[in-house]
Amino acid sequence: ENCVTNDEKERASLLFRLVVDLIASMGMFGADQMARSCLCTRFICEVLTVPLLTWKIWPSSYEHLLRNPLGNEKGGTYKAPPLVDYIHRFINMNANDVSDGRIEKVLNMPDVSLTSCPAPAVLCLLTSMIQMGRACKALNGTNPTMLHYKAAAEYFNFLATLINSAPLGTFSSRMSAVEWVSVGASSTPIVLSDVVVEQAAAILSDSYVRALFTCAINDEELDTEKVINTKTDKDQKHEKDLDEIGTSSTATVAAKEAMVDRNRSFWQSSKWAKKITSLLSGSGERMIPTK
Repeated sequence: ENCVTNDEKERASLLFRLVVDLIASMGMFGADQMARSCLCTRFICEVLTVPLLTWKIWPSSYEHLLRNPLGNEKGGTYKAPPLVDYIHRFINMNANDVSDGRIEKVLNMPDVSLTSCPAPAVLCLLTSMIQMGRACKALNGTNPTMLHYKAAAEYFNFLATLINSAPLGTFSSRMSAVEWVSVGASSTPIVLSDVVVEQAAAILSDSYVRALFTCAINDEELDTEKVINTKTDKDQKHEKDLDEIGTSSTATVAAKEAMVDRNRSFWQSSKWAKKITSLLSGSGERMIPTK
């Protein structure tokens, strides 16, 4: 965390906040949507790909990206955080490359060489997204009442795209990982930055994953009790079958399934299947190759 001085961090934080406020003001004053989408895309490509970004700026500078705008805790509906709006616009502007799995082509930022920071832009963006997402109540699952399910789905789909394009060694259990990274028309091996990889690994934190799954299986949102209590005849039949299976031995169940398989219409109607069955039972003739 000492990679920058406090003065440098202060300046970077002010610039970051200035750009975020500028983009937000475009939405407030009805600016051209295409221009706003272009700025959001450039922000993701040129700012969020800065290595160790969340260490180089104060958390207060990006908290506006993580807030639920126009949210009203007393009864209103929470809105998706601006960060997800940036993601949405970025994907729309680069739909072809993103859908084809070529997002690293869009993120080709040559201003930071791999010799000074051994982490490609797609990995740096992934770590920035993970670190910011963990701090966002609309995305991190710490508060089920504030989780924005639609925004969270779009956010994690974007993370999945980044993970798919990130170097394979990112989530390796090895102490260090060497990966081949494309540099223009050639490829070069690099040892991935341990610090950047450690930031990316935060998505695998037990508490983080547990909180997300707890929200994902929220009984109130899924209306679990209503689904369980509403049983059709088919459901009741399945329950009865399961009860019967539970009282039977494994050998009995296997024998019964084998008998059902032998009596299936496929084995009765297919000439090829009949021939195989007869050969296996020892009562068929030798198979003669056909032309």
